[in-house]
Amino acid sequence: LVKPDAVDAAWAVIARATVCGELGCGAKVAPASGAPVDKQLLICVYMRDFSDRNEVRRVLSRLQVLLPKGGEIPVVPIGFKTDIFTELGIEGGNPWKLKATTYSVEEVEKW
Repeated sequence: LVKPDAVDAAWAVIARATVCGELGCGAKVAPASGAPVDKQLLICVYMRDFSDRNEVRRVLSRLQVLLPKGGEIPVVPIGFKTDIFTELGIEGGNPWKLKATTYSVEEVEKW
C-alpha cells in the first residue's frame, strides 16, 4: 500500500524491477488520479507459483531492498494474496472467516 503522492515513485521502481526480471512475472498499480490523499493505493506484484516459498521469499526480499521501511518512498507491505480471493471478493472480515492473504510479510520473513 502506498499513499497517492508516493505511488508514481514506487510504481517506477517496481515496474523497472519487474521488466528487468528482479521481481515476479508481472505487476499492476491502482491509479492515483482522483484518489483521496489519505487513501492508500495498492500495487500488486505477480508470481507464477504462489506456493513456491523460495520464490515468494526472494520477491519479498527484493522488494524490501528496492523499497525499504523508512525509506524515501513510504510503502506498507501487507502480504501475499491469490487472485482467486480477489476475484471472489474475499477480503478481511469476510463471513467465512478466511484470512484475506495467503501469507503475511511476517510469516514469509520467518521462512
